[in-house]
Amino acid sequence: MIKTIEPPRSAIQAAEGKMAELIGGQTHGHLNEMSREDLDNTHVTLPHNVYDLRLDSLIAGEATMPTEPVALHLLVGHGDNLSSAMQLDPHATRVIGYQYSTDVVHATSRAIAAAEALPEAKAGEYELRMLRIPALNVSAVWLKDQKGKEDRLVPVAPTDPGFVAHQAYTVDEFLKIARQRASFLYGAKDSSEMGG
Repeated sequence: MIKTIEPPRSAIQAAEGKMAELIGGQTHGHLNEMSREDLDNTHVTLPHNVYDLRLDSLIAGEATMPTEPVALHLLVGHGDNLSSAMQLDPHATRVIGYQYSTDVVHATSRAIAAAEALPEAKAGEYELRMLRIPALNVSAVWLKDQKGKEDRLVPVAPTDPGFVAHQAYTVDEFLKIARQRASFLYGAKDSSEMGG
């Protein structure tokens, strides 16, 4: 079973405030294409914390799974359809990013569905997280085990050539590939200038 976190009320209020702002000001053209009924039925779903893995730690061979989230991620739906993604700061008090892209949202939801279909996900108990490696343009659904078993990571499509989208990896497998790809792409460069 995969569980989502319970977002604090401040996160819901911030998300609702941002959507009201967008709808009221028609800031994004896509909102013009939606019916009033769909706009009135705006909702957030699948809340999960986002964690980043830094390039310098990968190249140094010291990378471990991060322990501090960098953002809270919510998928936004209008009516029956998921249409956009919203990111809040780690304290879940303000919106720091909003992206309208059905491609991105559907890619994320497909990766989550692939993770949910894993036999170990059905038999165990996991928290839904997202792991990003910005330098490699990699995002992966991170199933954080809650019962003393192994975590699983499922890359979101599209992903770095070293990974296969929707395929499950253990932490050791995932980090090994990430280190190899980071060394191949950036090993000869100064990682301190790369960021992420």
